[in-house]
Amino acid sequence: MWNSYLMLQLHSVLCFSKLHFISALSY
Repeated sequence: MWNSYLMLQLHSVLCFSKLHFISALSY
């Protein structure tokens, strides 16, 4: 349970950084 929560947090952080990186590139 705790491990899956950490994995979810990591996944959301990675997705957020990826979106930020793509938006920065397109900008």
